[in-house]
Amino acid sequence: MASSAATSLQAQDLPGVTPLGFVAVGAPAPRIFGEARTGWRLATCAGLILADIAAVWCAFALTLSPGTAWLLALISMLYPAFTIAAGSCALPALRNPIAGAARAAGAWLLAAALAAALAAFFGRRDLLADLSILQGLFAAAFLMLARIRIGAGIGRRSGWRFTNELVLTDDPSAVTPMPGRRVLCATQLGIGAGDADPASVNRIGQMLQHCERVVLAVPLERRGAWLESLRGLDADIEYRAHELDHARPVALGHMDGAATLIVRRGLPLGARIAKRGFDLVVAIGAGIVLAPLIVAIAIAVRRDTPGPVFFFQTRVGRGNRHFRMVKFRTMRHAEVDFIGEKSVSRADARVTPLGRFLRNCSLDELPQLVNVIAGDMSIVGPRPHALGSRAGDALFWNVDARYWDRHAIKPGMTGLAQVRGQRGPTLREHDLTSRLESDLEYIAGWTLARELAILIRTIRVIVHANAF
Repeated sequence: MASSAATSLQAQDLPGVTPLGFVAVGAPAPRIFGEARTGWRLATCAGLILADIAAVWCAFALTLSPGTAWLLALISMLYPAFTIAAGSCALPALRNPIAGAARAAGAWLLAAALAAALAAFFGRRDLLADLSILQGLFAAAFLMLARIRIGAGIGRRSGWRFTNELVLTDDPSAVTPMPGRRVLCATQLGIGAGDADPASVNRIGQMLQHCERVVLAVPLERRGAWLESLRGLDADIEYRAHELDHARPVALGHMDGAATLIVRRGLPLGARIAKRGFDLVVAIGAGIVLAPLIVAIAIAVRRDTPGPVFFFQTRVGRGNRHFRMVKFRTMRHAEVDFIGEKSVSRADARVTPLGRFLRNCSLDELPQLVNVIAGDMSIVGPRPHALGSRAGDALFWNVDARYWDRHAIKPGMTGLAQVRGQRGPTLREHDLTSRLESDLEYIAGWTLARELAILIRTIRVIVHANAF
């Protein structure tokens, strides 16, 4: 190993001192990563902050006055500290441009509020004369849109890899290609499990310098030895635990001093309260504003074809509990599918002409505001599925073992999958799994800001090619 091949320090002229054969000197070991990614991330962060400030100034370009310009300059000086503190340039924000944009917009509004307070405190109310709340909100929205586009571009160009990471194994036969991942065999590098003397750990440290994440793909019986060899490495170290794949743990917990694996984590109480408040405000407000339209559609459905105005269907909700979802009826009453066994196709003869228009514009979903107010649904969440829904020839829950995980949160009138265009019939199993991935991503990364961002993005997909 490395310690036997290295030159050691000798203590020839120091009587009574034993030579330290494990203190290695000589040429440094080759590095796996030539440079750190931290410099790139810092430059990216600086670029994002400058782009945010530029976006805000562009938003105010048509309404600038000398007073507003001075106030914007003050906000621009305050903004970097606020946005860094908000984490809008941190790794999670880089990996999720929507969340990063929401944090950036929040930081802008806080910086604007502080700048306005400072202007008022020092008696410079003239600086506030040309700045309105609507202008501030418009600037925040413009900043969000710019940040989302820029963040998505950065992610695509970097392959969504923002850190130096590798998979390390000690079994050459276990090395399998992983697209976008660097996989290395430790034995080919001359390092092994249990090499915990200074020379060996020095070699490992030199080889893995600039590495920020190491995933160990080694057998269970050698994990402890590898941990000893890598324990002092300045990187995140994780085990690839195949035996836990069925459990899909999300975090590590503790009970009576013993470690436990957390395999499911619901929204905390504060988040549930915030989500429910958001639902009620939006649902009640939308119900009041859209009441004339809802009444007009109800009258049109009643006169269009014989049958009830509303269509009720049992769907799967939060906690896998069933509830009755309500929509405007869009099919001929005699051909209504109450269990959802057959998806609606583009030229489905069961759909009435009025129903086709309502479905194309997503207006048939408006009665679900009642489900939201009643607490069965949310404004945003995974779309509820009927009991007979199929992907290809398989029932949804038989396609992917993670299917039931999506019910850890209330179903929604719209969701992350819908704003990504993942809607329409599930003719193939992939049609379901792609939506399931989006649903689980939404649940894992829930924030109130993301809730609002999805609602705003929904406006762009109310009319969609897959809505029929």
